[in-house]
Amino acid sequence: MRYAACVIRHDSGKYTVRVPDVPGAVTCGDTEADALIRAQRVVRIVVHQLMVEQRPVPLPASRGDAWIEIPSDEAAAIERYTGQTSTPESDLRQLISWLRP
Repeated sequence: MRYAACVIRHDSGKYTVRVPDVPGAVTCGDTEADALIRAQRVVRIVVHQLMVEQRPVPLPASRGDAWIEIPSDEAAAIERYTGQTSTPESDLRQLISWLRP
């Protein structure tokens, strides 16, 4: 699973990354690679929070300049959650374990 990301390079040389399909998923970095890594973390956190709140999790639908890859095990948990083929609580436990450093 991968979400499209819009990358903006500023005159200062820094980058901003926005993920249109995930509400609030905006971050920045000193390099494009750094900003994309941060965006992946933000997407994971936002999706986790949506699941905690038992709100709908948006699936990838947009196009962008780059892609935010979601690890396959996390993508499977998201797909189960959105398809309601497993309990949100079990998927939440998995996501929490993945988000811990």
